[in-house]
Amino acid sequence: MKMRRFLRCRVLGNNKGFTLLELLAVIALIGILAGLVVPRVASSRDEATQKTIEANVQMLQAAVERYHFDNGKYPNDGITDWIGELYNKNYISTNPSKIKDSDNYILSTNGVVSYTP
Repeated sequence: MKMRRFLRCRVLGNNKGFTLLELLAVIALIGILAGLVVPRVASSRDEATQKTIEANVQMLQAAVERYHFDNGKYPNDGITDWIGELYNKNYISTNPSKIKDSDNYILSTNGVVSYTP
């Protein structure tokens, strides 16, 4: 009895499952969607990194200005680790080791902070 039902379903096309063609179509569709999404995610990551750098420059510039106002000189006068100096004197709350690429932030003699990759 069960064998007849099985054969009847196979002959009439009532079987449940996916054909190889359907599976290939789904895999191709997933590949196309991945091809569209991955570049956008990568560019979003680059944009986020750039925004972080800009925010760090603004934070450090404000700290340098406060330092200059309090001490009458910029922190790079004789100080090689000027970001560490700002941190040690509580002008910034972020530990310099947590500022990504902290060696790339440059302080000029006139107190302007910039970033060089």
